[in-house]
Amino acid sequence: TPSKVNFFLVKTDDDEKLIKFLLRRGIVVRHTRNFIGLDGKYIRVATRSVEENNIFINAMKEYS
Repeated sequence: TPSKVNFFLVKTDDDEKLIKFLLRRGIVVRHTRNFIGLDGKYIRVATRSVEENNIFINAMKEYS
């Protein structure tokens, strides 16, 4: 989802499964169950360093 802030949304069919998968890899993301209109269909990921972004990208490739 396009964004102008330092986080982005990743659409998922099962946010709980994805969050647990990422946590096992030391990656903490935020659920969106309490955001109006998002209803847990997304996770929220903060962008920080290039290294952390690469770790997240590699984990998502593994998840897919």
